[in-house]
Amino acid sequence: MKNKLIYIGVFILVVFAQWFVPSQMILEHEDVATNGKEFKFSTSPIDPYDAFRGKYIQLNFKEDTDNVNTETKSLNYGDDIYVTFKDSSRFALVDSISINEPKNTSVYIKAKVSYVDNNYLGFVNSKGKRPVLSIHIIYPFERFYMNETKAPKAETAYREKSRQTKDNVYALVAIKNGVGVVNDVIIDSKSIKDYVDK
Repeated sequence: MKNKLIYIGVFILVVFAQWFVPSQMILEHEDVATNGKEFKFSTSPIDPYDAFRGKYIQLNFKEDTDNVNTETKSLNYGDDIYVTFKDSSRFALVDSISINEPKNTSVYIKAKVSYVDNNYLGFVNSKGKRPVLSIHIIYPFERFYMNETKAPKAETAYREKSRQTKDNVYALVAIKNGVGVVNDVIIDSKSIKDYVDK
């Protein structure tokens, strides 16, 4: 009897965890989408030979590099970084990249290092030349999910327009406490959902 009660207790805990974790993720996503600070991220073309994915559009962003003065750590592919952005009337601009989570703002994302270029640009301090790292960023919000009947057509429109026009294709991304959520993709001032229906 005692073993049976233990099994029932474990089963209840497992069921609770299976519901609790996804529901927390959904609530966090909705909080960021609704209450996060929204930025326009200028997009860049994707590889035309990539296969269609069915349920989402793969996004590439122009603002994916920043030069950072650093002497504290050599960064490698996959390392965690924290990225803050400048206010801009047009598109999001990287303000800073740090290996430490910002304490004085909630408007940052936790991202990954894609790769690093080490450039020595002549900056001098008491120890001699300071390396300037050109850090390329992997954003955690490079997919925009859609109805799978519309996604292939939307990805074709995104791909073609991002190659043809300048600044007419961008993503609206809400950012809060390290999380970024793509609220929409805009083509020629229209939501991509409406654009593919026209």
